[in-house]
Amino acid sequence: MTWLITRGIPVGSSQLDVHLASLFGTFAAMTYPDVAADRLALAAKWLGWLFVFDDLHLDENPQAADATAMANVLIPTLAVLTPPHMPSSQAPAQAREHDPLSGALQELLDDFARCGTPTQMRRLTDDLILALFSAHLETGAWAAARRVPDLAEYRITRQHSGAVFPCLTLIDILSGYEVPAHEFHHPQVQALRGSASNVITWSNDLFSFVKEARRSEFGINLPTVLRHHGYSAQEALDHAARLHNEEVDTYLELEAQALSWASPELSRYLDGLRAWMQGNHYWSLESGRYDLTATQVAALLGRPQTTLAKPRRQGVGAASDGPPAAPP
Repeated sequence: MTWLITRGIPVGSSQLDVHLASLFGTFAAMTYPDVAADRLALAAKWLGWLFVFDDLHLDENPQAADATAMANVLIPTLAVLTPPHMPSSQAPAQAREHDPLSGALQELLDDFARCGTPTQMRRLTDDLILALFSAHLETGAWAAARRVPDLAEYRITRQHSGAVFPCLTLIDILSGYEVPAHEFHHPQVQALRGSASNVITWSNDLFSFVKEARRSEFGINLPTVLRHHGYSAQEALDHAARLHNEEVDTYLELEAQALSWASPELSRYLDGLRAWMQGNHYWSLESGRYDLTATQVAALLGRPQTTLAKPRRQGVGAASDGPPAAPP
């Protein structure tokens, strides 16, 4: 948090207490266990930036439903992610001048670029752009229209709006290797990333349900979407947990398929996906960010997380004939 504050980002005392209790360093250590200490500090900065951006401009911002206000937020951020044709030294300065959060993001991207390749950085920025668009759709367009999406609509946007994809894309960047492009973009691997994002975001929806209900009468998350479509509060929580648990089973089925042809790099990356799902769960139990008690959530989500913790079969990825052809 010190890093963000020294860059002029306005964090009030009450929000500062919440962020400190969130234990971003612990979150980084739990979700990126294969990362060296110096890069782990970078991961903690990244996670802190995401949560502060979310609280300042989305979840805690009464202007999130105002299209003009959100444009003023998103444009400088997009300027960092897709800089115009100008000397590179000018882009960070212009971003910092207009928005300290965008300046901090530029710093992070510069640090990530020293860890990864141009291909990996393109994956990261593409994921983050889509996350910003989806988050604005959830907190802006739907809230402004006072419209609760149906479950199918919510599943599509939530997979991106939680900014899980860029976090998963950082796994090999921060760990110092690269999943080959033909494997990273293979439909089976992209399906695995999507399934992992579902597990993580739906878990977050359950952990944050009480907090969001207290904060806003129009918070949109998986249980509230289910409530709007006929479930009682307890039924919505129970069904959301079932969807999460079924998604863990889906992930494990997809993982077994991919491991049959995975290279050593991809096999290592899939270990990273497991670590992220499991680490997110246990961090949520320890973090002071949420209101549901550990007992309540563990009762809902304990079994699948135990399943994820089981070791995979040894020797996977040592040799293979390569990925199967993508379907036409």
